[in-house]
Amino acid sequence: MSLIRKVKKLALRDYVTDHPRTYRRFGALWLLRYRNYIDRKLILGERYEDPQLKYCAQLIKERGVSCFIDAGANFGLYSVSLAASLPALSTVVAFEPDRRNFNHLCANIYLNSLDVRIDARRMGLSHARRSVSFLVNKGSSTGMSRIAETAPVGTKAELFEETIIEVDTLDAQLEGIREQVVYLKIDVEGHEQSVIAGGRSFLERNRCFLQMEILSNPQEMVNWVREKIGFSYLHHIGSDYFFERSP
Repeated sequence: MSLIRKVKKLALRDYVTDHPRTYRRFGALWLLRYRNYIDRKLILGERYEDPQLKYCAQLIKERGVSCFIDAGANFGLYSVSLAASLPALSTVVAFEPDRRNFNHLCANIYLNSLDVRIDARRMGLSHARRSVSFLVNKGSSTGMSRIAETAPVGTKAELFEETIIEVDTLDAQLEGIREQVVYLKIDVEGHEQSVIAGGRSFLERNRCFLQMEILSNPQEMVNWVREKIGFSYLHHIGSDYFFERSP
C-alpha cells in the first residue's frame, strides 16, 4: 500500500464509521469524532478558535480572573482547556443544554480528572426560569443548535429537530458567586441579550470580563453592551467580542 493510500485510510477511517477516539491535544485529553468539524480540527492539530482562546487565557492571567463561566460550553473546548492549563481558576461552571454536547463535555471533563474543578450543568441560560423550544442540529456539527425564539435569521428549519429544554438565569444559578473577578463567555447562537438580562445582578456584584459571539449586527450589539450594561469594548477576533467592566 502506498504512503498516500495509508495516510488517506488513517484520515478517513473515523469519518466513515463516526467512531470516537481519545486524543491528546493542546495539553489535554479529548474524546473526538473525525466527522465533527471542530473535533476534526483538534485531531489534525488545529485548535478551533485558537486566537480567541489565547486572548482569553491572556486576559485571565493578566487580570487575576479566578472564576470562568462558560455559557454554551459545547464539548468543553474552553472549559477543559482553561481548567487544565490555568490552575489559578478556582471556579469553572459550564452550561450546556444540548444532550449530546453535555455528555461529550462530561466525558472530556472525566478524561482530564477535572470533575472536581468543573461544575457542568445541563441547563440553558435566559432571562427567566422556564421551558423553551430548542433546535438541535441534525448533522454532525453540534455547535449549531439554538433556542428557537431567538434563532438567527436564515436558520433553516429542515436542518434541525425541535425539542424542549430547561433554562434559568445566571442570577439564580450563580447566586453564591460574589465580589470575584469573573470571565463570562457567551456562545448561544443569538440568545445573548436574554442571557445578559438574566444576569444583571451577577454582573453588577462581580468584576467581569465578557466574551460574546455576535453573529449579526455587531456594531449594534456592541453599542447595546456599552449603553445598557456599562461594559467597555476591549477587542474582537472574528465573531467574538471582548468587553470589561468594574463593579
